[in-house]
Amino acid sequence: MTTNFNQYPQSSIVFGINLEEMTTTTTPKFPSYPPGRRSGRFHRLAGTVPVGILALLLALTSSSPGFGVVSAAEMTGGTWETISFNGFEKEDGSGRCDLNGWVDPGADAKLINNNWNVRSGNCALRLRDDSDTSTATSVTLPVANYDALKVAFWYKPKRMTASTEEFHLYISKNGEDFTLEHTWSSDGRLGSTEFTDNSYQQGIVDDIDVKDASEVRIRFVCNGDTNQDRVFIDDITIKAMPTSSPTKGPTASPTKSPSTSPSGKV
Repeated sequence: MTTNFNQYPQSSIVFGINLEEMTTTTTPKFPSYPPGRRSGRFHRLAGTVPVGILALLLALTSSSPGFGVVSAAEMTGGTWETISFNGFEKEDGSGRCDLNGWVDPGADAKLINNNWNVRSGNCALRLRDDSDTSTATSVTLPVANYDALKVAFWYKPKRMTASTEEFHLYISKNGEDFTLEHTWSSDGRLGSTEFTDNSYQQGIVDDIDVKDASEVRIRFVCNGDTNQDRVFIDDITIKAMPTSSPTKGPTASPTKSPSTSPSGKV
């Protein structure tokens, strides 16, 4: 019996599977990826996939326009709220470039306005090389009423083709040290997402746990070999999932009142 998947508009491309060839229980044909490379948010699947499970995955994938995959936070029934956006242009509509409060570290981070390296509007952020100034850090974002973050942005690597070249997303919670959230690399090494040089593509990191944080900052860091090795970043959207409980963080246990023993012998 052949199952009709035409009801799923993205079914012909999800996972790289030819769904028209699928039967009730079958082993799908997968594209071949180099070790460590991921296709979207899914690692290469293996083994026999029941059609019912695959149909559920397809339905979930189709239900999140623009992002392609339902996150763990969305599975709880919540809705992402946009808490920050930066296209690196002034908010007065003039079209002039502006960091909009992001930290300007120095020479290896710069706003550019040449059309061929901007994704939309007039401006984008350029990071280059691998120095102390090859970074850009966001404004402080209040997250006391949120459980998770999603960072979506567009990026264009340029001459980032050596196996050592990559860029990263870090996060700092409550003013503490920055910790690594994700890496994008030229060769898709294990734990990273492979990028295509000289082309704009979207990066998404979601379900960043902020349950124990009241404020956060994010930071992009470039690891190029020279000043000619660059990544352009544009249209950064930060979304947050509202907290699922009335109070955030651990709930304090009630204080036990001391017992007063009656006078006399105990």
